Amino acid sequence: MKYPHNAKAVIDVTKAPYYCDNTGRTDCTEALRRAMNDVLYPNIDGIQRALDKLNASDDPNYAVSFEIEKINGVPSVIFPEELEPAKILYFPNGTYLVSDTIAHSLENLKNILSGNPTMEINRQIYIRGESTENTIIRLRDHCPGFGFGDQKPIISYARMEKSNIAHTNSIADITIDCGVGNPGAVGLHFFSNNSGAIRQVHVKSSDPEGRGACGILLTGAGLEAFLKNVTVDGFEYGIKVERTACPVSCENIVLENQRTTAFLVQGANVSVWKLYTNTPVNAFRSIGAQSVVTLLDGKLMGGCNTEKAVIIASGEGYIRNVQTQGYRYPLIQGACCDHFDPYIEEFSTAKNLGAFHKGNLSLHLPLEETPETDLIMDQDLWACVDDYGAVGDGLTDSTEAIQKALNSGKPYVFFGTGHYLVDGTVTVPASVRMIDFMFCDFYAGEELKNSRNVGFLKVNEDSPEPLTLRQVFTWEKFFGYFRFVEHACQRDLVMQDLHTQCAGLYFNTVPGGRVFIENCACTMGGDDYCTVPPFAFYGQRVWAKNINPERGDIQVLNEGSDLCVLGMKTESWGNRGGTTAVENVGGARSECFGVYSGIGGRGIPLYRNQNSDLSVFASCGGHSRHTIWDILVRDTQGTDTRDFGFEEAFPISWYSCRLFGYVSQRNAEKNM
Repeated sequence: MKYPHNAKAVIDVTKAPYYCDNTGRTDCTEALRRAMNDVLYPNIDGIQRALDKLNASDDPNYAVSFEIEKINGVPSVIFPEELEPAKILYFPNGTYLVSDTIAHSLENLKNILSGNPTMEINRQIYIRGESTENTIIRLRDHCPGFGFGDQKPIISYARMEKSNIAHTNSIADITIDCGVGNPGAVGLHFFSNNSGAIRQVHVKSSDPEGRGACGILLTGAGLEAFLKNVTVDGFEYGIKVERTACPVSCENIVLENQRTTAFLVQGANVSVWKLYTNTPVNAFRSIGAQSVVTLLDGKLMGGCNTEKAVIIASGEGYIRNVQTQGYRYPLIQGACCDHFDPYIEEFSTAKNLGAFHKGNLSLHLPLEETPETDLIMDQDLWACVDDYGAVGDGLTDSTEAIQKALNSGKPYVFFGTGHYLVDGTVTVPASVRMIDFMFCDFYAGEELKNSRNVGFLKVNEDSPEPLTLRQVFTWEKFFGYFRFVEHACQRDLVMQDLHTQCAGLYFNTVPGGRVFIENCACTMGGDDYCTVPPFAFYGQRVWAKNINPERGDIQVLNEGSDLCVLGMKTESWGNRGGTTAVENVGGARSECFGVYSGIGGRGIPLYRNQNSDLSVFASCGGHSRHTIWDILVRDTQGTDTRDFGFEEAFPISWYSCRLFGYVSQRNAEKNM
């Protein structure tokens, strides 16, 4: 995509200080590595400043913020006290030749956990191309280090084996080409925690035989990501997802000409909506006892009469409305063919149905495409809040200036960089079609922090055009009883790539609207703020694809809404015991695919369903017997209540289990 010329967060890699050549003649490897280092290096200084601040206090339990504290004299600095201003690495159209992996080279890029350097701070890595078709990062042909068996990425978002702070990483609008004669090349090794996205990315092998190890590799404990409009052409494996209980959600995926398997899941939690494959080999394969997979509305074409379209070798799987063509075996479960018809209408490995069900395998709530907002790159149509007096210094109250920008009559509003102090609600008029926060940070003033049942942004004017809110990353000085968005009209609302680390994200005060959520995370500030649900929907129609609500006593409150979830991670706040992932009340209908809930607590149900409809395809777990949910579902229909417990689910280990295919419906006879 293109950006306004005065977008402060955007760093054009063809200009100073990097001067990358986009003609495909000069190698850009070192310049791009330097750019990646420049994005991440300030975290090292930030960790040291926070550590110095802790050590300057004689208090053995001194705390700077939620994630920076000493416990019995031992310091932990999970993240720097303040976010560095966002930097979006922007690639104008052209070809960028590389000869080695594009990644950071900072060996000491780690946080401090219990006094020791621990987690890689590979966060806020934003790569954007001008267009998918014409912005190409291409590996040099027959490049040393990318030979058979090397498994080496062209672009990598991680160098270490573990991190739980790789927030908001993303890549969009770009093509990655592994060139010719590089059979060990991995196009993109992607990693993110809580929120992260791959959008409009094409990974291809220009090799005449389609050689290359893997198009897109997603691997590592805690990995969580959203993929949309992604194409992979060639490679042994198109997309491979490994070793993560957290959700990977995919939409509109095209995989063609793979040599071994198009989409491989190994011990991971993956949900795919609209998968199209055209390859003679296995189209979709899931292995590993911990795997939990969902495949909806797919077309698996070009199969060979000796191969299988879908393989659920182990773990759990739910498949609906999938057409296969040319495969001898459309569906294999374990070692047996369970389905010989090329059309898979519905299939589930579920063994535990809910206490109240009508024999259905799911609720069959429809998924819908997110409305797109057309961008017109006319500078006169874009309003920068800085031009109206907003200042990202963390000191100047910018509430009024932001309101002036929203009232300017311009359809597109965007932010600069830094930390914007706000201390009240701003309203979004019908004239605004998009707000791009450019991954800026916000600080909450005292009045806003203590305001209840309000949002910082109030959407209160209807319009036939959807409103899109995108690209924000707020940190630990933006917290309180308020929420980021109050939806006070029936206008369609789109929320993309929003991450509020310590504040709730959404609630509505007017029912009847449609809400589309993609790759959004929110974590409540802890203690009494946990009484605020990160998401609350009243009488809405909601499609949520990869959401990460944490620390609320109730993570998602659904009162009378239709809610379809494709990928969700929830997590409790340790000081308050367990929390409820979804509270389903008032005739609500919630269908949840690809959910993972971690760090539970005894005596509190993970799901609470009260005279409503619920279907769940999930896994959950804790670290000990004290941090698991002994009650997975508390289900009430009429005056009859039943608890579905940990012991009734399918165990993965002593402290984890799968709650897969639990269905509860109103007006159903109780099943014993």
